[in-house]
Amino acid sequence: MQQAFPSRLYVVYLYPPSLEELKRRLERDERDQGGSRFLQAITELEAFQAGGYDHLIDSKIAVETDGAAQAAHSLYAQYLASLS
Repeated sequence: MQQAFPSRLYVVYLYPPSLEELKRRLERDERDQGGSRFLQAITELEAFQAGGYDHLIDSKIAVETDGAAQAAHSLYAQYLASLS
């Protein structure tokens, strides 16, 4: 995507507010019956928190349970600020 739209792509990293919430979400919709997705997510979140993806990401938003509308509003505000 970066190659196709080098100056028009805005990359957002949405992450859960806690590992407990992530585990609850994965268990709720049965996407991680063996626990491997949760373990991989821990590795990815540790890299994210250490800045391992900072060169790829324009914005980071913690998405609370049922917080999609608030996250979208925050994202739009951050996008508009990036244009100036």
